[in-house]
Amino acid sequence: MNYQGSKQGIVEFILPHIEHELIGRSHYVEPFVGGANVIEHIDSRCCRCGYDKNPQLIMLYHHLQNEVTYDKRLGYVFPDGMFPDITKEQYHHIRSHQKDYPMWLCGYVGVCCAFNTTWWQGYAPIDKQLLNRASLVRQFTSTYSEGLRGVRFGVGSFEDVVYPDDLSDYVFYCDPPYAGSRGSYGSRTCGDFKFDYELFYSWCRDLLKRGAVVFVSEYSMPEDFRCVWSQVVINGCSRTRKATTGIERSIEKLFRLG
Repeated sequence: MNYQGSKQGIVEFILPHIEHELIGRSHYVEPFVGGANVIEHIDSRCCRCGYDKNPQLIMLYHHLQNEVTYDKRLGYVFPDGMFPDITKEQYHHIRSHQKDYPMWLCGYVGVCCAFNTTWWQGYAPIDKQLLNRASLVRQFTSTYSEGLRGVRFGVGSFEDVVYPDDLSDYVFYCDPPYAGSRGSYGSRTCGDFKFDYELFYSWCRDLLKRGAVVFVSEYSMPEDFRCVWSQVVINGCSRTRKATTGIERSIEKLFRLG
């Protein structure tokens, strides 16, 4: 799904590193699943689990998994009218009265109908909604792969989910809020979050001690996290902006712990 901070543009580069470590392992976990643009490409023969602190986002995924049907002629489809065009007035009303609407609908409007697909960060016009909607539907209706249909989605912060003591059969891919970025983590307003990076680093190290393979996407990490891939990218979350063009560039990196 189109999503602020999404890995859509680089997934082809980081997937080989993850897939290599999945050889001989059967569990794949994303503690910050977000737009689910990496987990959708993971071999569905693995047990794929995606967690996020945002319950509305997870309810959206659950709802889509429940609503998709298979037609021999059309393939995987959704009910007609499931995703209506949202006017600016409707957007603001839903944002202000979220308790009056289904959580899955709030998840949809909060991302796909929001400016730059940033959580409730202003209204996106209909043409942008159509693009965002198409990217979401594709993840559940692909005939070439399982996509997100078989993923086990759950609500929870990274430190709250309980895993087995022995994690030698697990590969974790973490895409946390980048240090110094303008992203959001479980809040309505971008930048209005508190993410405990030291706790996250310690949590990753504990996973490693229990046998897991741990990958992290970030711009920089402590020394015991080894960079296995890097590339200059253009995005909306980087720390540097070229004054003459307004284009933001950063060096996206994939780290492996240990």
